[in-house]
This record gives sequence, structure tokens and C-alpha cells, in this order.
Amino acid sequence: MSRKLTNEMIARVKTDAAFRAELSADADAVFAKTSLYPWQQRDVLNALAAHASNASKTKKSAPDKLTKIEGIGPKAAGVLAEAGIASFAALAESTPAQLKHILTAAGGRFNAMVPDTWPEQAALANAGNWAELKTLQDALDGGKRK
Repeated sequence: MSRKLTNEMIARVKTDAAFRAELSADADAVFAKTSLYPWQQRDVLNALAAHASNASKTKKSAPDKLTKIEGIGPKAAGVLAEAGIASFAALAESTPAQLKHILTAAGGRFNAMVPDTWPEQAALANAGNWAELKTLQDALDGGKRK
């Protein structure tokens, strides 16, 4: 497929808030209207994640340790960082569907990961609610609700 279409969609991610919202809400529906290959879809989702990360820059210069989120190991944290999600704030602003697309695009064992609670955990971590985060994580099994 044409790289031109991918570049056009990435440009829309950078300039069109309505398109970003539509893509975040249901990326499958957006991509169903196109003939993008999975790697091109990943490029568009990475641009979306990078935009979200840039929009929510924090005062911190070092990225957050995403492995504090139950269900995220070092390799998954690396995949998220490559997609532009390297802080608790960026993770908290992500939707489980968006995270699942990033993981699916990474392939392999990442396809089996279930990021449903990651934004909720990240919001608590970002706010510094460590006791509340610990309580939530005690009710989880590998980041998934028991």
C-alpha cells in the first residue's frame, strides 16, 4: 500500500482532534475503511501515542518506570516506550483498545497481554496514590481482574 496514505493519516493525527478521538475510540473501524497493512497501522498508532505523550509532557525529565504497573514487564515497557508511551500520565490517557493495538502490532507474546487495567493503575501512580495502587494490584492477577 502507498506510504502516502500512511503519511496522510499521520498528518491528520497531528492536526485533527476529531480524527484522534475517532482513532482512539475505535481504531479497527477507522482502519477497516483503509487498505493499510498492519505495519502501517502501527505507524499511525505510534504517531497517535506520540501525540498524546507530547500533549501530556510532565516536568520530569526521566521516563516513569512502567514496570510498576502490574502486567507490564521490561519488554512490554519497551514496546510502549517505542510507541511514545513512557510515562504514567501518557499511559493513563491511553485507552485499553489503543494499548492492545500497540501490543498486537508488536506481535509475539504481546498479543496475549490484556491491558484493561493499565490506564487505571497508571492514573493512580501518576497521582502518587501508591497505597490505593497497591490495594488495586492486590485484587489483580497479572494485571487482570480476578
